[in-house]
Amino acid sequence: MIIGFTQVTAYQYQDILGSTHKLRHKCFIGRMGWDIPKWNGMEYDQFDNLSTVYLVWRDSNNVVRGTCRLAPTDRPYMIKDVWPHIVTKIDLPASPFVFEASRLCVDHHLPGDVRRRVISEMVEKSLIRLKTNPPTSLSSLLGIEGGAAYMYFKAWKGLPMQWKKSDRRPVPDDWRVFNARNSLRSQTGWHATHPMNAMLNYAYGVLESHIRIAIITAGLDPRIGYLHVSTYDHSLNVDKNGLIFDLMEPLRAIIDRKIIEFIKSNALSSYDFIIGKTGICRLHPQLARHIVSLVQDIDGIDTVVPWLITLLKANLKPEKRTIRKRITVEVD
Repeated sequence: MIIGFTQVTAYQYQDILGSTHKLRHKCFIGRMGWDIPKWNGMEYDQFDNLSTVYLVWRDSNNVVRGTCRLAPTDRPYMIKDVWPHIVTKIDLPASPFVFEASRLCVDHHLPGDVRRRVISEMVEKSLIRLKTNPPTSLSSLLGIEGGAAYMYFKAWKGLPMQWKKSDRRPVPDDWRVFNARNSLRSQTGWHATHPMNAMLNYAYGVLESHIRIAIITAGLDPRIGYLHVSTYDHSLNVDKNGLIFDLMEPLRAIIDRKIIEFIKSNALSSYDFIIGKTGICRLHPQLARHIVSLVQDIDGIDTVVPWLITLLKANLKPEKRTIRKRITVEVD
């Protein structure tokens, strides 16, 4: 069961606050070896204060087995005060309705399927705010989305991958499970160094192509996004068009499910992947063709994308056409 509380309301749940800090000590100091503040078997820092919201999962014996900390961004928070250099292309949020998610951990003694269920319930709990306290600005909405995305990919941690036995080309130990969406090369999902990320990136690329074609066919400008800003990625040497990524979002979870179903039902071979000199992992052409077929076989992929575009065009307001320059491209 997921419970949300603050330092002010923690008294309603017996020793829930102390148990939360003890679990964090167990995960981050005991298991991961972090050099961070501690006291009497509990982990804490300067961002644990009266404004902090805690989400915890307790088992049937009311023992805290999972937790996540949410810090409102109108107060001091980790990214702004410790690592502001990480975010350079956008302004950091500063709103009581936008929260930073951190210190997410689940007791590693729980079975893998239970750990993933715990984090999934935390994601669901955070999204309830969309109904109970709807965001009043785009930054507020993105704050909720960012926190949910952080917990979403944490739920993937420890996902096992099946591999065929091969004496000629052994499988690296870190390939046997999926632990992070971030690449060792870029600290983002791009430039994949793990097979799971390589498959996800390729599938997202196929979806991007579908949406790009549909947008241009509909006479819309893919550069004018609403949630995403169009940028040029020098590391990838590609344009990232905002509207394309806007329309990809509702379909990403379907892509994710397809890839997870694939790795759960198929044993992979180390020969399915090609490792470049820089350590970047790419798909063998035969596996790449299979990933393309997975995306193309999604029910309604050829109708859902045009439907999303039709819905978008139906909700465009005349004043938006002026503010956002031009919505349609000229076609001779």
